Amino acid sequence: MKKPQKGFVLVMVLIFLIMVLLGVAAILASSTGNAKLKDQSVQVLEAQYFSEAAMQWAIWNCRTNPSTGCQNGGGVPITISPASLPRPAGVTNAQVNWESVGKFKVLIDYADR
Repeated sequence: MKKPQKGFVLVMVLIFLIMVLLGVAAILASSTGNAKLKDQSVQVLEAQYFSEAAMQWAIWNCRTNPSTGCQNGGGVPITISPASLPRPAGVTNAQVNWESVGKFKVLIDYADR
């Protein structure tokens, strides 16, 4: 009669634990990547909403402050102060340039995150 092999169960448990740990590591790596993508998506949405608000602010400023020169398609670029339009986190500078009559270009500078 054969003697039972000693330590066989220990080896199987160690292999099982290694497989579980590799699975947990893969899940953690995946969730970290998802969190980074979410942060980037939030930053893009904030920039879109802020640029839309800056354009609306520029239109309002053009209508209420004729000295900007925007009525004739030119004019001085206007830097948007944080007091006039709250900025999202990371925005260091916001400026509206007049391209032509009714056309604006919004420039937004972000600090490195």
